[in-house]
Amino acid sequence: MATVLMTSVCAGAVNGQRVRDGASRPAASATGTLLVVGDSLTEGANLLGGLGEMLRTRSPWTTTVMDHKRGRRVSDAVSVVRSHLSRNRKISAIVVALGTNDMLSHGESSYPATAITSLMSVTRGLPVLWVNVTFDGKVRPIQRTRGANFNRALNSARASWPELRVADWSAAFVPRGASRYIADGIHLTTSGYRTRATWTVSRIIEFATWNSDRTSTTSSSTTSTSTTTTTTVSTSTSSTTTVSTSTSSTAPVAGTSTTVQGS
Repeated sequence: MATVLMTSVCAGAVNGQRVRDGASRPAASATGTLLVVGDSLTEGANLLGGLGEMLRTRSPWTTTVMDHKRGRRVSDAVSVVRSHLSRNRKISAIVVALGTNDMLSHGESSYPATAITSLMSVTRGLPVLWVNVTFDGKVRPIQRTRGANFNRALNSARASWPELRVADWSAAFVPRGASRYIADGIHLTTSGYRTRATWTVSRIIEFATWNSDRTSTTSSSTTSTSTTTTTTVSTSTSSTTTVSTSTSSTAPVAGTSTTVQGS
């Protein structure tokens, strides 16, 4: 049976600000599959923070596929996103939580805009929610400055890509108490990952509403009453997860995926 791999957490930023966690499904729902592509921060939010379980009951999309890998950069994600879109035609929106690892290795002022454009160019015009980046300035002052540059480039990119929405993790994250960075100034405590997971789900819900409003002027909205699924596919290098609230059983494919069924 395939397992979800604990890949290393190589990108770190967490939100110490608590976000109210509603129990019911949001009014704004979306059809198709939501693809979430991230690095070790997404891995931590999923495996330690319970992101997949939260999306099981709260995601507006029928199915959510999470693909996270340690050390992943924006440039690495280009082929990942292209591959998912070629294999799964049901993908209707994308969440990108990347950029931290890029800022660890790239200080060129022009790099963020180039990296963002390279990824947006393969998203086929689908709505994209991009979680921006931040670092602990006391431990990583240089990277924090680079991260601010990346975030400015991300905001500027919206002029070229109207389907792009930015989730401002940098502004939202206020380390406090147990919810904080660990010593490397990048990664989070378990409590921090729980905070990030809750925050991420709230931003995804807002993203669904934003996209519905954005597209309602050109097409009629479709309300989905289907149950939510979140999928996890694990390989030796990256992890992809699917969680389903349906009651039917799904046998995992050995070595490639595992499906967790809800009640």
